[in-house]
Amino acid sequence: MVMALAPATLERETSAQDAVDQEPALAYDSNLFFFPGMYCPSGFDLMKILYCVVARPHPAIDLGPVDASCPIVLCDLYLPDTPIVYASHSFLALTGYSLDEVLGRNCRFLQWPGTVQEPTVPPTAPSTPSPYVQPAVRQLLHQSVKHNREMQLEVNNFRKDGSAFVNFLSVVPIYWDDGGDGDRNRHPRRHRYSVGFLCDKTAME
Repeated sequence: MVMALAPATLERETSAQDAVDQEPALAYDSNLFFFPGMYCPSGFDLMKILYCVVARPHPAIDLGPVDASCPIVLCDLYLPDTPIVYASHSFLALTGYSLDEVLGRNCRFLQWPGTVQEPTVPPTAPSTPSPYVQPAVRQLLHQSVKHNREMQLEVNNFRKDGSAFVNFLSVVPIYWDDGGDGDRNRHPRRHRYSVGFLCDKTAME
């Protein structure tokens, strides 16, 4: 199943910080979401990922209906080059890659056809820009991760078999801790992960 996401204008993409307050988040309920494949070998709980997205303060983008059937990828903001640490079954079905092939990699590899190997560089080295993605789009993606901004945009992606699709991508940074009573002035909460929701726009046309 492909997730339907509400389109967003470029103005909304670049003004992700200008969001209004939302209602207080609901308490974590283990019955909020249920779907086969919610748990993965890496130990991540898809239910908690979705909860953190739904309960996030000050949403800046409209995700539309979101559930466990959506192609979802989770990237670690604390590790060099923000690697993938979780990918849903529908993400793997959409891209054609196995879990072992995507874990530990930056999502950037989707900007290269499966038949064209992305140049390998150390995590701390500058990446090689994909010739298949416009520089302005790459810059928006970079700024989203660097500044923990929610964003929606269209980006050219490729499956493992080399076939191209237009990915209507939504990026949402989330907290992972429970926001306890610690000294938030000295130790403010930091976004822990970046959640990517993929939508194959090509298949919808």
